[in-house]
Amino acid sequence: MGNELADAIRTQLRLALLGHYGTLEVAAEALGIPYKTLYRALTESGKDRTARVSLDFVIDVSNHLERVAGVDLAEIHRRAQIKADVPGTPQDQDEWDLAARPRSVDRGEDIE
Repeated sequence: MGNELADAIRTQLRLALLGHYGTLEVAAEALGIPYKTLYRALTESGKDRTARVSLDFVIDVSNHLERVAGVDLAEIHRRAQIKADVPGTPQDQDEWDLAARPRSVDRGEDIE
């Protein structure tokens, strides 16, 4: 499951950069990093793909995208989850049960 989400995050970062800048060359220049570094980090497959992308890289790119395009890391992650078909963060069932219990209006107590 982790690899699918990681690849989906790479894809969403790449798509967001391409959507804003048009090419990865221009995006790399705007980010102040070499084109080859950006290309290898955002490639999902092939011999040029970097096996692991650092969290610092993802945060730096997403912070840049948030400043210039209004797309933050939370949005990148949401889009990646959809692409990778990964379920969202599960909520604790007790939290849902507590929130769903009806309360007596006049006493503020749980009705069971």
